[in-house]
Amino acid sequence: MACFGSRLKELRITRGLTLDNVAKSTGTSKQALFQIERGIYIPNPQLMVALADFFDVSLDYLFGRKPLL
Repeated sequence: MACFGSRLKELRITRGLTLDNVAKSTGTSKQALFQIERGIYIPNPQLMVALADFFDVSLDYLFGRKPLL
């Protein structure tokens, strides 16, 4: 799950977003996102989909299975 978190953080930073921006838009907390980005917390499937949708990327990208196109 470390790849998921590191790709999530990379997307957030390259798009100039804060943890607060993403948390409010996806219905989760800043603390949860912080832990996901560090590989401490594994998000539930619904949150995984919400994050992929928010960043307009595939789950395969977030899991490190495909490059960002």
